[in-house]
Amino acid sequence: MCYQYMAMKFARFKHLFWMKTSLRRFFGIKLPRILLYFTFVSTVMFLASLILLSTRTVKSTHRHLEARNRKVFTKESALQNENGLDKGNFCQKHRRYVYVKTHKTGSTTVSSVLNSHNDKDTIKMPRKRCVPFSGGYPGRYNFEFAQQGDFDVVDGHFRYNPEEFRRHMPPDTKYITIIREPWSNFQSCYNYYKPDTRVSQGQCSKSPMNYVTNGEYVALEDFVVLANEVLDPSISWYFRFKNYQAHDLGLDPMMTDDVIINREILKLDEKLDLVMIMEYMEESLILLKNELCMNWEDISKPGRNAREYEKVYLSTEAQNAFYQLDNVDIALYKYFNETLWKKVDEYGRTKMAQDVITLRSKMKTQDVLLKEPRSEPKFGRENYRPTTKQELTQRLACYDTQASKLADYMMQNSGGCYEPT
Repeated sequence: MCYQYMAMKFARFKHLFWMKTSLRRFFGIKLPRILLYFTFVSTVMFLASLILLSTRTVKSTHRHLEARNRKVFTKESALQNENGLDKGNFCQKHRRYVYVKTHKTGSTTVSSVLNSHNDKDTIKMPRKRCVPFSGGYPGRYNFEFAQQGDFDVVDGHFRYNPEEFRRHMPPDTKYITIIREPWSNFQSCYNYYKPDTRVSQGQCSKSPMNYVTNGEYVALEDFVVLANEVLDPSISWYFRFKNYQAHDLGLDPMMTDDVIINREILKLDEKLDLVMIMEYMEESLILLKNELCMNWEDISKPGRNAREYEKVYLSTEAQNAFYQLDNVDIALYKYFNETLWKKVDEYGRTKMAQDVITLRSKMKTQDVLLKEPRSEPKFGRENYRPTTKQELTQRLACYDTQASKLADYMMQNSGGCYEPT
């Protein structure tokens, strides 16, 4: 009786009638009414089970994702947060990098910061040799003139050679450098190399100052005009006062076409991960910290070789001479200054302002604003006065059989330690 009652109820549903008639029409099957109703009920229960199972699966997946993204505050993570690593996304320190240490740009301070970041027990760096040259400087970096081996870091005064580094360094290597406002950089070079300073002696260390001034003292404003008139690649170390920063970054200091200059700067930008700006050292250090996953203690190290000079303002003639003399450096600085602030925007202006306050507080705590006394020249430069290729080769004796080849390479790139006749 129960089955008959159910059959009477379900018979009212039109779709059951449709199922019954369809089976008869297409397959010639005439099923008992009770079997037809049983099939329908089973189908409905099966579909309901599928819906319930899928709902539970979605909830379980959601809980799993929440648990995976939930922070687990361990002792290690607490220390990381205290040291100022990327908050919310703890990163792993990046120790593979190439640091192009440009001249007279605050680069020694950045080297000190990077050295504190390195793990001295595991980091692999080429040893410095008996002369203040690296990789064939002032020629572009050549691993033939460097210590052989697989290195994690290359850090020093050398001329950037992106293709050479890509061939020899690991693929995940970061490329970092620093530049400075061109006139400040030029004035710093002038005060460093001028004849009345005790920084080094001899032709090589003073070139091209000695050539331009004939070994006599010349005021900065007059020196700018003279240098613009005479400096070219035939003069040893001419680039020290002719787009010095562009030279160190592997560009041609003699470029004059603005289209070509801008094109080469764009190419350079594609090969560098971070270009720091000395005038914005705090923001630059924070970006460096973020790039290499450093901590606050790393970037709060004392400044090195800090010097102050009286600012000189040029006449119109000297200004025009300087714009011609340092044209590539001026374009370089303008471009990468804008690039730096784009990175700051990506980082977040508010977050940057807060981090600058934190950095200043830690620097003040560590008393890093005290200037260090001027360091003495290294590598015995007071005796570094070779005037012929033979003498230069003897000075490079630490390179053994490569000494003569290295001397040729240096001289081909305006690095001979002799004055043209």
